[in-house]
Amino acid sequence: MEERSLDLLPRLEDTRDRQIPQILKFELNEIKAHFDEDLSAISSLFTVFKQNEKNDVCAKLILRSQVVLLESAFDFYLHEITKFGVNKIFEGSWVSTEKYKNIVIKLEMVEKILNNEVSENWFFEFINQYYSKETMVSFESIKDQMNLLGIRIQDIADKAFYEQGSSKPTITKMKNIVNALYKRRNIIAHQSN
Repeated sequence: MEERSLDLLPRLEDTRDRQIPQILKFELNEIKAHFDEDLSAISSLFTVFKQNEKNDVCAKLILRSQVVLLESAFDFYLHEITKFGVNKIFEGSWVSTEKYKNIVIKLEMVEKILNNEVSENWFFEFINQYYSKETMVSFESIKDQMNLLGIRIQDIADKAFYEQGSSKPTITKMKNIVNALYKRRNIIAHQSN
């Protein structure tokens, strides 16, 4: 029987072509369409709920999943709106805000920009990375993002939460509902409640 060598060969390096992930950039109508599609899919779970209403465990699981999915869809929507708007400010199409002017870019990135070592979409890629780890669905976070984009949160609250004859301020209603949903989502997602 022939003896085989069991010595390890040196590891080959740099043998694959480097893949550069493409960052998707959506227009406003596409962002809205994606959100509407998500809402429609989440709403369609009511059919499944109705079919399983008598099974208490299953019914509650469906309702909890809808809360988590709704928050996820809203978070994605806010991320896409933020990237779109910040990029528009960068391009000069939208008015710059104080919060925009205070976005921090690391010196390493500045050097790459100065040395032309970045792609033409460097800013959009940077913004995508910059906000990728942030959850944007708490009231304070939404307020921060609207300030960044130069959108008055009071206008949103007035449009979405106005009730004729109500003495409760629309901004208070918005804050209470948004934070309650965010809190509920966190309890479901992190405590399986």
